[in-house]
Amino acid sequence: MKKKAGNLVICIIFLAGLSLLLYPFVANQWNNYRQKQLISGYEQAVSEKEAAEGIDYDAERKKAEDYNEALLPCVLFCTCRVKWSRSGLYEYTEHCW
Repeated sequence: MKKKAGNLVICIIFLAGLSLLLYPFVANQWNNYRQKQLISGYEQAVSEKEAAEGIDYDAERKKAEDYNEALLPCVLFCTCRVKWSRSGLYEYTEHCW
């Protein structure tokens, strides 16, 4: 009985050690797989949009700049009361949220 319990403990310790050694490899492979899926999905969506109607890159850039500007006052906790304007000047804002 003691021998079986000892073998079980050794087996559990071995499996725990093996899982700790294999975790970085398995996690890396999984993340690479997911990234490839996301990239291919993005490329497919862009190619479909280009084929269907074309992409107005200037309008997309303007939307992105407007979105980023709306987020700017609260990007960092310590900059919540300062907002950067397009003119390059800083303006005081009353509220962060």
